[in-house]
Amino acid sequence: MPAIFAWRSAKRLTGIAAALCFALMLFTHGSVAADSVERSVLLCGRVLLPSLFPFFIVSSLLGEYLPGSALSRLAGKVFQKLFHLPGDCFFVPIMGALGGYPVGAKLAAQFFRDGRCSENEAVRLLVFSNNAGPAFVIGAIGTGLLHDRRTGLLLLGAHLFTSWAIGLIYSAKSTTVKANNFTDNSKEPSFISALLHAVTDGFSAFLTVCAFVIFFGIVIDLLRRCIPFPAGAASAVLLGCLEMTTGISMLCAAPLSPLVRLPAIAFLLGWGGASVQLQTVQLLRQGGLPCGAYLLAKLVQGMASALAVFAAAAFL
Repeated sequence: MPAIFAWRSAKRLTGIAAALCFALMLFTHGSVAADSVERSVLLCGRVLLPSLFPFFIVSSLLGEYLPGSALSRLAGKVFQKLFHLPGDCFFVPIMGALGGYPVGAKLAAQFFRDGRCSENEAVRLLVFSNNAGPAFVIGAIGTGLLHDRRTGLLLLGAHLFTSWAIGLIYSAKSTTVKANNFTDNSKEPSFISALLHAVTDGFSAFLTVCAFVIFFGIVIDLLRRCIPFPAGAASAVLLGCLEMTTGISMLCAAPLSPLVRLPAIAFLLGWGGASVQLQTVQLLRQGGLPCGAYLLAKLVQGMASALAVFAAAAFL
């Protein structure tokens, strides 16, 4: 018992110290924080709003109408055999791959909340359904930062391949699809009701994403002002583990060998960064899902993606 109380006290003191340190940095570097907020809000409006919000709406609408359809039954048979998951879940990893973080997590939590899959099935679905999207990997990184679309395709291919491979491995030990309390006889909502729910729920999720982007933007800018991070891969990966986009931008700008730069970018894409993972954890907690297996899978995906890209870059 004393050890438990000591652990709780240590956690409380750590939280208080972190909050006080953050407040002191805000007080002494207020202009840095203000500039960071402005840049982050512009990022949310110019990049995240057009790339994420529409996918939140589309994925929510598809989640209402696609399960039980002829397309779902056809594709679901293959999906169920491969991953031992309900066939209706097949479009969750597809939308997660197209929409990018954290669309897959939102859908997996929605399916569990609606009773379309059990908790175990939702966790197995989640480990390979929440990924970076092609618009970010090919467009922003490949074309925008590296000026090479083919490199963006390589990064995306390794990213998705390792994710789905982890899903297959994680699902191999489960041979049956467990029963759930979802029935196809439930009353289908009207399109107006489904659209209203999709828009309001999607915008709520979008605001959650923006809140974490703004917060971690402030943290990283304050850290860079107070700590002289040297230019190089190690600093970029360290900051990228907090906020993925910042770390990848630093890697692309640094004079590094492709055998160092590309695997490091692949690792950050697979892991996603603390900013992305906290957004995901928030969505999972709202949906009533545990997050331990998912976070471990993302860490493994990051390392596996780095190895795959290193091997590809070494032979190309």
